[in-house]
Amino acid sequence: MSLKPCPCGKVPTEIVFVESSYKWSTAVPNCCSEWMYEFRVDGATGPKWFELAHAAWNNMPRGDNAQQEETK
Repeated sequence: MSLKPCPCGKVPTEIVFVESSYKWSTAVPNCCSEWMYEFRVDGATGPKWFELAHAAWNNMPRGDNAQQEETK
């Protein structure tokens, strides 16, 4: 799954695990390490965790800079 641009303007190549509980995880894109986000996992691990992490990242609202990058 391709990742949408970060609010910093760069496009991350991967999402990195920060911390997790059974219901929620925190992750950060590898482009700038400044934009952490939390998403629901409900016990998911392995490939399913990354699928949820990528979907949550791509569905997040973005600032004007990232939206401009998407249209290029």
